[in-house]
Amino acid sequence: MIKLLFEDVDSLILEKNAIELQEKINSGLVWEFGEDAIIDAVNVIKFGLCMLGEKTITMPDGQYIPSRDEVREGEVGSRTYCKKRLKMMEEDGILRSAARLYKNLLEA
Repeated sequence: MIKLLFEDVDSLILEKNAIELQEKINSGLVWEFGEDAIIDAVNVIKFGLCMLGEKTITMPDGQYIPSRDEVREGEVGSRTYCKKRLKMMEEDGILRSAARLYKNLLEA
């Protein structure tokens, strides 16, 4: 019998949601959901739970959203920023496996 702690379940739900959001960021779909979704996506990227998408996006209003490769390493939205923040979340007990989530985000 498998015994999961509430913290394990919370961590798995957080990882699943992050991967789903990363897929929407990569496809550009999240930027079409409206202002609230855009604000949420930007906040999640700033928090380091996701990174910028694989491609640049130009919004209908002309706003330019860079790809994760266009920002400098270590800056918000880059791979290294995300990896560092995920590791911090793991150390704080928020995530069970930062490495697994980071790998899944790159594959999203």
